[in-house]
Amino acid sequence: MKLKKKLPLLGAALLILWLFSGCASTEAPVEEEVVQETTEEEGTTQTTAIDRTRVSEAKNSADTARFDAENAKAPKAAPQEFEAAVALYEEGESLDTADDLEGAYEAYSGAAQGFKAAKETADTRREEALRAMNDADAAISNAEKSAQEAAEEAEQEEN
Repeated sequence: MKLKKKLPLLGAALLILWLFSGCASTEAPVEEEVVQETTEEEGTTQTTAIDRTRVSEAKNSADTARFDAENAKAPKAAPQEFEAAVALYEEGESLDTADDLEGAYEAYSGAAQGFKAAKETADTRREEALRAMNDADAAISNAEKSAQEAAEEAEQEEN
């Protein structure tokens, strides 16, 4: 009889163990590469692991920066900077496919910086163009006003 009372408790314990072991086995192994990074402040070398997660984060950052650059019309306003960033991004994809995690991370990070620089250039050029258009509009308004005043003055002299 004592066994009948303990059987549900034993079953529950086995179920819990089975659930925990199932969760642990579903995690994918993480591939890592060790990279030496030098901190600028201290001048020391520190070991950092580059894994798929960091490569994925770098790629997502590059994707976001590319989207922002495209919305700022960087392919037209800063084509050389934009194309250089695209080349780095494509290199990152190639290295990622070849499982060169360090190279992929570096390429994606460089692409993100390139897209950001292209966006800044496009923004600057757009601001310059808007400023030039506003100056041209002001000059046209001044010319029209001067022409109107001259016409009125000529009309008054005739009278």
